[in-house]
Amino acid sequence: MTYKEVYDDVFSHERYNADSIDANPSYKMIKEWLTNNTGKTLIDVGCGRGLIAERITEDFPELEVSTADLGTYHALSTEHFEIDMAGEGKEKITKVYDFLISNGVLEHLDVKDLGLSIEWLSNICEKAFIMTANHADSYAGHNLHITNKPEAFWTELISKYFTIISQVNLSDTWFFYHLESKVNC
Repeated sequence: MTYKEVYDDVFSHERYNADSIDANPSYKMIKEWLTNNTGKTLIDVGCGRGLIAERITEDFPELEVSTADLGTYHALSTEHFEIDMAGEGKEKITKVYDFLISNGVLEHLDVKDLGLSIEWLSNICEKAFIMTANHADSYAGHNLHITNKPEAFWTELISKYFTIISQVNLSDTWFFYHLESKVNC
């Protein structure tokens, strides 16, 4: 199965990634981050079912919100790009966004693709909120978190392309970064 076929299969299961946004520890931090910063455009890369993007459109109606993922797994009326962060489609995103969210996405990529993917993220935004996870995750027979690395690994890699403004670790499995692009800030 290709990478996209795996996620098309996973998202065909209604229960996958369908938790309430209110149970998501990331959204509280994202909302505070957006409240304390100014900008007009936001892209959610690896948006999945679009739960965070949907809530942002409700809580911040002044923001122009776009989404991107391997496929279209949501019914939002946002501008949506089908991309593979480790492959094709990235050229479809041609502007620099004020904000970028990539929540629980990077650990789904092969370690060999991480540097170029994070560099690409830094090229399409000014400020970013990135959350990575360090734990196993499988669904419907698919191993989804293929890169499980400790906080020091993620911090070193992310800091090559972004300036880390703040970082919060929830235990040794969830790492949250508020960032500024070294390219666009």
